[in-house]
Amino acid sequence: MGSRGGDEPMRQHGWDVRLFDYVESHRNTPFEWGGMDCCLFTAGCVEACTGKDFATDLRGYKSEQEAYAIVARYGSIQAMVTALLGAEPIHPAFAQRGDVMLGLHPETQQEGLGICLGVHWAVPGAAGLVFPRIAAARFAWRV
Repeated sequence: MGSRGGDEPMRQHGWDVRLFDYVESHRNTPFEWGGMDCCLFTAGCVEACTGKDFATDLRGYKSEQEAYAIVARYGSIQAMVTALLGAEPIHPAFAQRGDVMLGLHPETQQEGLGICLGVHWAVPGAAGLVFPRIAAARFAWRV
């Protein structure tokens, strides 16, 4: 998405309804690399809020190996999200609904990306979205 620059708002009018609809439409969609994985689900949420797809250059991978090869180009998931969103991470306690979250996935105990929904965040799981508490997050980015 690139740098926001100044105080330019990223979210478009009606973002909250579009975010709700996007999350609900994916609630029961199982995890799939290159489809319904944490990065592309989160990118879809951000696009619902902003109209911009931060994962355009990432799309096309179909396996865990390919996904981690993309992350390796940036050095880490944190560095990748920081670069793609053009914003520095904040403490998760300051995250608001619609912000990007990075934290411990409750099913895999590995890092996962998701979207803040308030006191919980949504991240793709084996049988559909899971909703860990914000305390499971390590970083957040304003959207």
